[in-house]
Amino acid sequence: MNKKLVQAGSFGLLVIVLAVVPACGDWFKKDKNKDIATVANTENVKYGALNLIYLTNDKQFADAHIPGSVRMDLDQLEEKTQHWPKDIEIVTYCANYQCTASGEAVKKLHALGFTNVKVYEGGIAQWTQKAALNSSDYPVSGLGQAKWLKQEVDKSQPVDLTVQEITAEELSQKLKAQETHK
Repeated sequence: MNKKLVQAGSFGLLVIVLAVVPACGDWFKKDKNKDIATVANTENVKYGALNLIYLTNDKQFADAHIPGSVRMDLDQLEEKTQHWPKDIEIVTYCANYQCTASGEAVKKLHALGFTNVKVYEGGIAQWTQKAALNSSDYPVSGLGQAKWLKQEVDKSQPVDLTVQEITAEELSQKLKAQETHK
């Protein structure tokens, strides 16, 4: 009887281990393609790759962002990028054409000595609208449930000739090229 009790206890322990260990698996996985947006320390810049900066708040970032983006506030830009090499490729974006933070970020980054900086003026609103038609070319992290993401993108804002722009199509191509080189 004592032997049966030990066997039953061992079986019970085995069942518990088999039930718990798979749930803990994510603790031990190392994702080499981890989205740097989830890393609080933005010193984890991607050398030799495209670095996306989304100028927004935490709530909007969680709702929708381009994979690989890091969230920053305009007033944090100098502090968060102080250790980044000045020649890395950076693209800034914000909500849409009416949002001026991404253009201001480009100017600020240029003033800080960065030499390869562009702005994606269409922002996450245009990106998510394109993703609705072609998610493989325009990937989005998050559910994208904010109503303003679905509103027509107005391009009537005056163009700032002091910042270099990148289109959604060009950005998509760069992101695809980056994925094939991983």
